[in-house]
Amino acid sequence: MDDEPQNKENTIKWIENLQEGRQYGTRGIFYRVNILDSFKRNPNFPQKYINKFLERYRTSNLEIIYLMTNVLRIVGIELPKYIIECVLAFQNEDGGFGRYRSDIMSTYYALETLNLINPDLITSQDKIMDFAANCQTDEGIFAYTPLSYPPYIESIYAGIRIYEILAYPLDHWSNRDEVLNFVLKLQNADGGFRRSYFIGISELEYVYRALYILKSLHYF
Repeated sequence: MDDEPQNKENTIKWIENLQEGRQYGTRGIFYRVNILDSFKRNPNFPQKYINKFLERYRTSNLEIIYLMTNVLRIVGIELPKYIIECVLAFQNEDGGFGRYRSDIMSTYYALETLNLINPDLITSQDKIMDFAANCQTDEGIFAYTPLSYPPYIESIYAGIRIYEILAYPLDHWSNRDEVLNFVLKLQNADGGFRRSYFIGISELEYVYRALYILKSLHYF
């Protein structure tokens, strides 16, 4: 999508005002910093919050580790090597990542983090691909774990991103049409997308993930 948002400057100013206030909630910081960075604005991120991020790595899950790493990289902080250790500690024998057992979301966040730091850190690629393939349902749609059901928009997005990070050629993927048809069925009457095939309201996060999948699979 190449269209400029309406009232862009007002939106940027609003986000800058939020960023200049008290900063809490890792996801909110992640979204604000990325939006400001995308518009070539300097995100204000004081040292005290940087220190808080750096102190949280060893006790955080893989999603939070990815969000913090992304923010620190954008604001120009040299990433400490123990981030790599924290991520790799979650990898399991099946090639996937997770605290107690592997799941596709944890695996996605782990690969995104390692890819940000240095793509060469991603090893055992065949085992990771095998784990991702095992997370596919009989219809070829990515679910959270092997043999789990139903698939959700975020698990499909995670599977697509795993394949992209590992340079799997999606153009020739045998399940492409099945995934496209499934995602298109998630669209609601209001034009947005829901999380689940069975029920749900449209949300911006689901719309983003759905459009990303459709674009990655060259639907448009």
